[in-house]
Amino acid sequence: MRHAGTLSVYIGREFLLGCLGMLFGLGVIIVMTDTIELLRRSAGKQVAQLDTVLGMALMKSAGTTMSVIPFAVLFGGMIVFMRMSRSQELIVVRAAGISVWQFLAPALVIAAILGTVLVGAVNPVVSILIERYEEMEDRIMGNRSSALSLSAQGLWIRETGPDGHAVVHGRASPDDLQFAGVTVFMFDSDGDFIQRVDAASGRLDRGFWELADTVLTRNDATQRAQDIYRVATELTRDRIRDSFGSPQAVSFWNLPEFTRLLEQAGFSSVRHRLHWHVLLATPLLLCAMVLIAAAVSLRRTRHGSITARVCAGLLCAFLLFFASDVIFALGLSSRIPVVLAAWAPATVTTLLGAWSLLHLEDG
Repeated sequence: MRHAGTLSVYIGREFLLGCLGMLFGLGVIIVMTDTIELLRRSAGKQVAQLDTVLGMALMKSAGTTMSVIPFAVLFGGMIVFMRMSRSQELIVVRAAGISVWQFLAPALVIAAILGTVLVGAVNPVVSILIERYEEMEDRIMGNRSSALSLSAQGLWIRETGPDGHAVVHGRASPDDLQFAGVTVFMFDSDGDFIQRVDAASGRLDRGFWELADTVLTRNDATQRAQDIYRVATELTRDRIRDSFGSPQAVSFWNLPEFTRLLEQAGFSSVRHRLHWHVLLATPLLLCAMVLIAAAVSLRRTRHGSITARVCAGLLCAFLLFFASDVIFALGLSSRIPVVLAAWAPATVTTLLGAWSLLHLEDG
C-alpha cells in the first residue's frame, strides 16, 4: 500500500506540473497576442497609454486562458504520459499488477479538483477582470455610448447624445423589444432636467423610440398627453443585448440570480444559462481530457511514433473544439436544449476516452 501511495503521488505530481507548464506556455502566447491586437486597435487614441494597454491585455488574457485550460490538460497529460511510456515506466507499473485505471486515478482526481477550483474560486476573480476590461474597452476604444442596469423592476438604459442624455426604464419582450410601462427622463448637455415621458408601451425602431399613449411632464410641472411620441436614439436590439456584457463577466455564483433578472426584464437568458452549465461541466471535461491524453500516449513504441501521437492529439483537440463550437451555436439558437449543448461535449469525450482505453489496453 505504501508503494501504491508513493506511485500515486509521483504520477499526480508529474501530471500537475505538466499541465501547469503547458498552461503557462499557452498563457504567454495569449498575452502576447492580445497585447499586439490591443496596441493595433488603440493606435492614435490619446488615452491609450502603454501601461493601460498592457493592463487591459492581462485582464483580457485571463478569460481567454480559462477557455484553453482543457487543451492545456490534454497536451500536458500527453507530454507526461509519453515520457513515462518512452522511459518504460508504464511497463514496470503494469508488471507490478497495476491496471491503467489505477495508473490514471491520480491524474483524474487532480483534473476533477482542478476543474472544481477553477469554477468555484478562480472564475469569480476572472469575471471581475473581464468586467473591468470591458468597461475600459468601452471607455478607451469608444465602443458604446450607453450604459445599462438590470433590476427586478426592469431595465434601465442611459444613453448620451450630442444634445444631452436620456434615461429609459421599462420591461421588454425578448421577441421584438416591445417595452411596457416605459418612462424616459431627458436631460440637457449640462445635466439639467428637461422633461419626463411616461408611456403605456414603447417600441425600439431604427433611430428612435416610438412611445404610445404618452404623458409629457416638463420641468415646470406642466403636463400634456400625446398619442405617439418619438425619442431619438442610436440603440439597436443587438447593442442593448451587448450592453449586458459577456456571460464570462458574471461570476459563476452570481449567474443564477443574473439569469433570473434577465428573464424578469423580458430578455433571453440562453447565453448565460448555457455558460453556467458549461462551467458546471468543466471538471468532467478535464477528466475527459485526461482519458484522451492517455489513450493517445500510453502505447508501446512499436504502435506508432511520437509524431503520430502528437498528430493524433492535435486532431482530437481540433475535433473537440469544432464539435463544441457547433453544439454551442445550436444551444444559443435554442435548437437543442441548453443542458444538452453544455454537457454533450464533456460527456461524449469522456465516453470516447474510456472506450479508447478499453480498446487499446490489455488490463
